[in-house]
Amino acid sequence: MILLDSAQFISDLHLSSERPDILRRFLEFMHGPAHEAPGLFVLGDLFEYWPGDDLLDQDSADGECSRIVLTSLAEYSASGRFLYLLVGNRDFLIGRRFCHATGASLLQDGEMARISSHTIEVLHGDALCTDDHDYQQFKLLVRSTEWREQFLAKPLAERHAAMTDMRIESEQTKSKRTPASMNVNPEAVAREFARTNADLMVHGHTHQPACNLHSVGTRTLERWVLPAWYESGGYIRIDAAGARPIPLSGG
Repeated sequence: MILLDSAQFISDLHLSSERPDILRRFLEFMHGPAHEAPGLFVLGDLFEYWPGDDLLDQDSADGECSRIVLTSLAEYSASGRFLYLLVGNRDFLIGRRFCHATGASLLQDGEMARISSHTIEVLHGDALCTDDHDYQQFKLLVRSTEWREQFLAKPLAERHAAMTDMRIESEQTKSKRTPASMNVNPEAVAREFARTNADLMVHGHTHQPACNLHSVGTRTLERWVLPAWYESGGYIRIDAAGARPIPLSGG
C-alpha cells in the first residue's frame, strides 16, 4: 500500500498539441501547486490519446507536446516526490518507456493508498460505469494482450489515424446514450467500497466533479470525482484535514 502524509490528484487533462492553453495550465500546475505535497496521482487520460511510447520520437507537434509533458513529470520525480500514474480510456497504451523516463509508478485500477489517516482507493472511473455496456465490451477488446501487440506493431502513422477514428466514433456514440448510462453504477461503487474497506474513493472519467456520499452498511463514505481540464480544471488535495477540491487559478 502507498503511504503518504498528503497528496494531490488530477485526471482527464486530455493534453494534446491542439490545446496549448491546457498544456500551459498543466505546466503551471506542475511548477507550482504540484510541489505542495510529497505525492501526485495522475488518474488517467493525461493525454487526449496515446498511440504508443514511440510518439516521444516523432518530429511533430504531438511528439513535441509529449516530450514537454514527460520533462515536466520527470522534473517533479527528480525533486524527490512520488509520482503515480493510472492509464485511462484515452491513454491506455502508455508503457514502460514513458513511466521509466518520468519516474512514475504505474498503478492498477483499484490500487490502495493510505494518506494521513485515510484509506483511499484510486481508479480511473470507467470500471464503475457498468451500465455502459458497449464501452465495457470495447475496453475488454483493446486491453487484451493480443490486441495491444497487434496494434503497436503497426506504423505510428496508422495508429494515429486509427485512434483519431476511435475518438470520432466515441463522440458519435455518446450522443446516442443517456447520461445515466455513462455515469457510475451505485451498486458497482458499493461493491468496490465493500471489497476494499476504503473510506475514500477518488476517480475521474465521468467529468462530473463532486463529492458523492455513499451508505455502505453502517458507514457513510466519500467518492470524489476529479474535474476534466477542458475548461478550467482543478485538483483534489488529501491530507490530515481530509479531501478538498482546489480550482486552478487563471483557468
